[in-house]
Amino acid sequence: MIEIRDLRAGYGKKEILHSVTLDIKNGSILSVVGANGCGKSTLLKALSGIIKPSSGKILLDGEKFSTLTRKSRAVRVAYLPQDRPVPEMTVADLVLKGRFPHLSFGHSYSLDDISASELAIKKLGLESISHVPLAELSGGMRQKAYVAMALAQDADHILLDEPFTHLDIPHRYAMSDLMRSLADEGRAVAAVMHELSDALAISDRLAVMEDGKVIFTGTPDEVLVTDVLPRVFGVRYRKIPYDGKVSFYPERI
Repeated sequence: MIEIRDLRAGYGKKEILHSVTLDIKNGSILSVVGANGCGKSTLLKALSGIIKPSSGKILLDGEKFSTLTRKSRAVRVAYLPQDRPVPEMTVADLVLKGRFPHLSFGHSYSLDDISASELAIKKLGLESISHVPLAELSGGMRQKAYVAMALAQDADHILLDEPFTHLDIPHRYAMSDLMRSLADEGRAVAAVMHELSDALAISDRLAVMEDGKVIFTGTPDEVLVTDVLPRVFGVRYRKIPYDGKVSFYPERI
């Protein structure tokens, strides 16, 4: 579990996050939503250790995040950023990089590392292109390769910034299923989501951000009966059941 208390963070002298308090619980999916520039990605960067908070605290399974070594953080928290380079390597090589935090100094990848990376490739359905250079793939397939790298890391806390980017509809459903399976395995999954319909459909809880603050946390059903989404996004959402499932559709106000 990740506990965030009165967190303030930003870039240089510019503060982006203002007294953010939030829990990311194991065994569940939390979607972070909000208008562009509200601080969603900055929050994940603070939780992954990329930027240092100016005040407040982060607890990782009860331990102060600031006291953990970089290696300990990397083993326990997997982070998939929104903007990523396209290195000159194959899919298999990239996914194996997810095992880097588990290596001891001067040691090569073990059979366990190779097995974990192969399992991640299989879970994402990338076996047939594991030998293909990343530069030759579509944006959607590269996205899946990076998710496989995060999965190979085998961390208990998964932070995903826009995981559905470049994915077509079948692959979006597959990504939703993967996120659910990770949560069902007991991991804490937090994702910055652009599409509110997706966030409402897959999440156990949502955190709505506005101007660097978390202004609401709760279940999809709970947020639907408030004025939060109309106020922040200018739309209402209707829950529509079908075949034992539900979809969420926006209605312009």
